[in-house]
Amino acid sequence: MNDRPIGLFDSSLGGLTVYKEVKKILPNESYIYFGDTGRSPYGSRPESELKIFVKQIIQFMQKNEAKAIIIACNTVTALGLEQLSKEYRIPLIGVSRVPELTASTTRNKRVGVIGTEITVRSGLHKQAILHIDPAIQVFYKACPQFTPILNSGDLAGKEARDAVEEYLTPLKAERIDTLVLGCTAFPFLLPVIRDFMGEGVTIIDPAAETAMQLFRCLKQAGRLHKAENPTNKLLFSEPDIEKIRLIASKIINVDDCRFQYYDMSQGSDHI
Repeated sequence: MNDRPIGLFDSSLGGLTVYKEVKKILPNESYIYFGDTGRSPYGSRPESELKIFVKQIIQFMQKNEAKAIIIACNTVTALGLEQLSKEYRIPLIGVSRVPELTASTTRNKRVGVIGTEITVRSGLHKQAILHIDPAIQVFYKACPQFTPILNSGDLAGKEARDAVEEYLTPLKAERIDTLVLGCTAFPFLLPVIRDFMGEGVTIIDPAAETAMQLFRCLKQAGRLHKAENPTNKLLFSEPDIEKIRLIASKIINVDDCRFQYYDMSQGSDHI
């Protein structure tokens, strides 16, 4: 059972930022990653439709014997991780909102959170942060164009810079000193975001803490494994795999990964 793979999924390539952090901590495990690039972005879709997608993906991971699944998507986590955990008999790890780190980082108690429209509407980050420190002011901004920019592969061009300026100018005006990346896709734009916000703003990426959650979960359950020949299968619901591989290479080592096109709505159960 311990040699079974770890599953991860996201609406696009953003979850690869979590995959990268997990690989640092658990380099000898095998992985199955599914990026739903063909149906991305998730943030503007109806919740009823997203629940169908999530059901397809989790059942797919179960049929491929995943021993745990990281939901590397803030939008899906915002739909309700607790309810999903009740429906499926497999450990599900959602993207960490790291409220403790956020509360301890801010100096002026003015925090910005950026994410998809669903993540912003959920208000989960604000609830978690205020539970730690009610004096903190939390300012949200939905950034619907960030994920399409990521999928295009042009991560530092004019479109990316214009979108960052459009979305982050209101948060800059609120004089925030801490910015939480509420979507796993957004670290791809980190250089542009950091350049716009300036050195006075601390940027928090939940990926590393999410990886630690998985490590603690597997260790407690006695499911850690050091595979002699681990496999890394990266699946995407978009036929242009070479384009996907090129974008992915900007954040992870792709040399030990097998990239594959997979249509979740039409594909077979096993890979």
